[in-house]
Amino acid sequence: AVPDVSTRIADLKTGKADLIRDLPPDQAQSIASEGGSQVLSVPTERVGYLYINAQAGPTADVRVRQAIAYAIDRPTLIEALLQGYAAPVNIIGAPPIFGYTDTIDGYAFDLDKAKALVAEAGAEGAVIEFITSPAYNQQLVQAIQQMVGDAGMTVEISTTDQPTFLKLRQGKPETAGGLAIGAWSCACQDADGVIFPLFRTGSVWAKYSNPAFDTLVDSARSTLNVEQRMADYKGAYEILNEDVPGVGLYQVYAVYGASKNLAWAPSAN
Repeated sequence: AVPDVSTRIADLKTGKADLIRDLPPDQAQSIASEGGSQVLSVPTERVGYLYINAQAGPTADVRVRQAIAYAIDRPTLIEALLQGYAAPVNIIGAPPIFGYTDTIDGYAFDLDKAKALVAEAGAEGAVIEFITSPAYNQQLVQAIQQMVGDAGMTVEISTTDQPTFLKLRQGKPETAGGLAIGAWSCACQDADGVIFPLFRTGSVWAKYSNPAFDTLVDSARSTLNVEQRMADYKGAYEILNEDVPGVGLYQVYAVYGASKNLAWAPSAN
């Protein structure tokens, strides 16, 4: 194990390591330009998302949550900050998981609509707390802060250590902040392992409750009928799209640095 990313990269460049994982996208170009190294990447089942508190603060108003969704420019986040090593998604889920659907339009970037919803909600200048920790990409945090700010609200970043951040996210809605970014995946590669823990009423992660959503995800985890499960998840994702307790940002790519002599292909899981 080599926890420090700069050390991992140095090990690869000097030949001490044949393969390194968790290569930051902004470091990939330096690896690709090395004569003895290559960059290997693959889309995974992991999804980057923006949590939005639906039960406390300014974001308890669905119009504010929808405005935030419209304010996010996913292509810019992916190209400018992730160097293209991600793919946009319209839901909190990625193609490799069972239950994923590409039939939901989501919220395309539309700053005018965002501003109009903020005005309709009377939320101009509203202060939204964005909780985070050093474990998350702070460039993404700051970019989203700017984007939501452009829609007419004030986003204040509150940074803590990771254990404190997790305690806040899992705590009561009143102290869980208005926004947070995260990346979620499950070994089951099934929507049950994604949207059930994130949004089912009573989950420590959920700052949201909708009985209709609960009924659908409960149904989907209580049958092996494939068609029924797909229909349940499609309905559940449609409810999440309307209520916006979170926004899917991008499908995470796994990025590796490898020796040119290594023949290996990473997989989605």
